[in-house]
Amino acid sequence: MEEIKLSDEYKLFLEEEVKLLYKALFRGEVPGRVVTRYQDANLKLLPEPEADFRRAITAKTDIEALELAWRFRSPRNLLTQKVHVLVYLVEATPEHYNHFFNDRKRFFYSFILLALHGVRSVYKLFKGILLLKRYRLV
Repeated sequence: MEEIKLSDEYKLFLEEEVKLLYKALFRGEVPGRVVTRYQDANLKLLPEPEADFRRAITAKTDIEALELAWRFRSPRNLLTQKVHVLVYLVEATPEHYNHFFNDRKRFFYSFILLALHGVRSVYKLFKGILLLKRYRLV
């Protein structure tokens, strides 16, 4: 397999980016092998981001809000593609099983949780719209 060459600056940016995305999605520290695979996948599959995108990531904005609002405006945007890459990389690993599958039957609790996340999503959407404007991503 051919080795991918990354500039040191872009490699560090991708490492910070995957840490931020992983923390937003999975609430923990990203495993080292995921960082390497994420960097490789980004270099092969996605264009290098523009300055405004990099500024939004390095400012450690609310990634969930930004991605949700941007997805409404442009479903194939760069941030959504990066989230998809990360999810594809971790979804088949045993340590992430509980993030993707629920083996317990808790109907009432699940309904309440779904309703709370619905309200949270509306808040995140409005916050994300403000972030899109702030970082001039749309």
